[in-house]
Amino acid sequence: MKLTCLILSLFLITNIVYSKEVNTNTLFDNCKTANLGFKWNKRKNNGFASYISAPPNTVIYSNCIKLNELNHTIQLRSHSDIQISVNNASFRDLPVNVKNADKIVLRTKTRPIYKDTRTLSITLYGNSTGDLKIKSGLISWVTQTVNTKRPAKTWLVGPNHKYTQLSDITSKLSAGDEIFLEGGATYNAIEIKGVSGTKEAPIRLIGITVNNQRPVIEGNAKNRYNWAFALRNSHYWEIENVVIEKGDICYRHESAFITIKDVLIQHCGNGILGTDGGSGSLTVSNSEIRYSGGQRKNKKWEHAVYFATDRDKFPKSKLLLTNSFLHNNKGNTVKTRAEKAYIYGNWIENSNNNKSIYAIELIGFDGYDTIQPIHHDVTGNVISINSKQYGIRVGGDGTGFSDGITNLSENLFLINNESFDGYVFRLAGKLQKLLIQNNLFIDKLDNKGELALIRDYIEPQNWPLSQPNILVKNNKLSSKIVPYSDKNGKKIDEFKNKYKHIKVLKNEYISNSYSTLRSLSNIHKIFEKSAYETIHPPLDGIKVFSRLNNPFLYQKPRPGKVPYR
Repeated sequence: MKLTCLILSLFLITNIVYSKEVNTNTLFDNCKTANLGFKWNKRKNNGFASYISAPPNTVIYSNCIKLNELNHTIQLRSHSDIQISVNNASFRDLPVNVKNADKIVLRTKTRPIYKDTRTLSITLYGNSTGDLKIKSGLISWVTQTVNTKRPAKTWLVGPNHKYTQLSDITSKLSAGDEIFLEGGATYNAIEIKGVSGTKEAPIRLIGITVNNQRPVIEGNAKNRYNWAFALRNSHYWEIENVVIEKGDICYRHESAFITIKDVLIQHCGNGILGTDGGSGSLTVSNSEIRYSGGQRKNKKWEHAVYFATDRDKFPKSKLLLTNSFLHNNKGNTVKTRAEKAYIYGNWIENSNNNKSIYAIELIGFDGYDTIQPIHHDVTGNVISINSKQYGIRVGGDGTGFSDGITNLSENLFLINNESFDGYVFRLAGKLQKLLIQNNLFIDKLDNKGELALIRDYIEPQNWPLSQPNILVKNNKLSSKIVPYSDKNGKKIDEFKNKYKHIKVLKNEYISNSYSTLRSLSNIHKIFEKSAYETIHPPLDGIKVFSRLNNPFLYQKPRPGKVPYR
């Protein structure tokens, strides 16, 4: 009898039971387009938005997806505990047949378990000829129940405490917990999976300085991947006052709503790597990233910051990089494929090494199509271009394009290579508009020639007006410029006809001497503006960090310190 009751209880727990039908009209109000056509003979990647912090034992619903690029009816099948509504009809079990423009929503019941992560999936059957016998794709839906089984507590980790490694406690953590990591010690690399905080109660990892030394988390080359610190499906974490070093990837970001503050990342392949799949928003503030990136033997290019976000699982995610110091790196210093990128108040430099490419690369997704435009805002930074021919690339890199608006304002660009013969901005891929305004361009080495500002490799059809749409306005420059050149390097002098949407207005040429920085007592006013010209569509986000407290570039910040507070 007891065995029979146990079996019945398990059956009720592991199967979806609905006591009544709920009104789901609003679930179909805002549907995301999912392009399910083929790319490179494979269906394009798609997924539902991840549902994290769900209550246990509760019915939950996915976001709505509108199917697109289907030439034939396909069939959706699943072995997961899910039901589906098509075009707001009653929820039912799978399989179901769907066609182009159909709208679908899923529902499931979370298991009665805290900190439970599941990946529910729908298998797509039907190829480009309509053969429903052929498996052709997958759409996943990640759900996670809230990690709040007990009240928050404090953990002490270090050589002088009960727990000596982070791995001793990670499986025990709950939302709101604080981990104090003892400084003056080195800790093993750690991969944390499925351990989340909440928006109201993030998990905090705080380094405690001992004898002026922060705790060090070090990679292990003997491990398969050599990630020094990895968060995987572990959301709402705050990492503060630690050193992360010596990993093929020092910080692997495969989570969402993570904050890194006052952290030193050094001697890495990729300093920060945000994955194409499973990654959401990241904030990096008051941190230093150095001696990372480049191309090691038998390795792909690596970068100080290489950040992507998952368009489907974490829509509207962003990279916020602020008040940080990025120097002595190779590869690209900042390469972002995030759905939104805000880069405010940093010191960012590339190097003169031939393995150093762009100081900043503002491009689009690699693993996904760009359905909605990707906007970038780069404001109030010192950007030191130490390479011979590269500064910033905007738009695309051959695998993904932004197709959005890129705004670069109130930055200090230092051309810091006497052999510089390239372009400050290289445009490629697809772009809506480029704004270069209220910046200061200084040639440190008194180059008396002309500075080439923009070279445009974008095909006319990849501009929304079939013409370049560029504004260069209110900048101060220490040398004359060639504002615009086409993909062949041809200098364009007159901006009319097919170049009529290029505007070069009210730019001021100042003394052609680097020492001008010392005498311009009001130079900091460029960075003191409390607001900058609003662009359309507006870029949401935090207030711009616009005060530069240390404007003289010969006063470089000490290692381990950001250039301004």
